[in-house]
Amino acid sequence: MIIAMGSARALPGRRENLISAAIGYFLGRRLAGVDLSDYIAVRAALDAFEAPRKPHTARQVQQAWMLGQVFHHAPAPLRPARDALLDRTPFLQKVIGDSSGEILAQLTALDETEHRFTAVRMPNAQ
Repeated sequence: MIIAMGSARALPGRRENLISAAIGYFLGRRLAGVDLSDYIAVRAALDAFEAPRKPHTARQVQQAWMLGQVFHHAPAPLRPARDALLDRTPFLQKVIGDSSGEILAQLTALDETEHRFTAVRMPNAQ
């Protein structure tokens, strides 16, 4: 399982620790209340865990490819202009940092995950 491999590679003080913790949180919450001996139930929980991550991952891969082209394959005469654009303008912040819609969707996913978890763990608390 790739998730476990990613978690195992995390080293103290690295950003991956945060990512691993988030993956573990969502995976644990998704598997809460699932009979782990029931293959179909586990598969459904894992599919539900993975589904919202696919569009985000696809965007990240596309963005990494695009920025790789900009950073590493610009023709020599254009490199000073590229460097000026990337170093002296908010371009990268706009491309990478201003994904507030995605961040708000992640916060909504956190709330929904907690609600599901609470419903599974404490069915009378609703």
